[in-house]
Amino acid sequence: MKPDKHRGSFTKGRVRMKIESFKIKMLNFLTKREKACKADHPLDLKEAFSKFARGGSQMNKDQRRRGFG
Repeated sequence: MKPDKHRGSFTKGRVRMKIESFKIKMLNFLTKREKACKADHPLDLKEAFSKFARGGSQMNKDQRRRGFG
């Protein structure tokens, strides 16, 4: 059997298309993920956290224990 001269370029073209398609999918995924991470927390969750953290932005060990115990 004779090897097909154009088979290599056809395969390379398909591989390039798949790589480009993958790049686009990944960019879309990362963009959506970034938007989801920027979403703000619901107000009721913020209020509950503030209550247990006594108005602070972080809780110490005792405050966490009090909140879950």
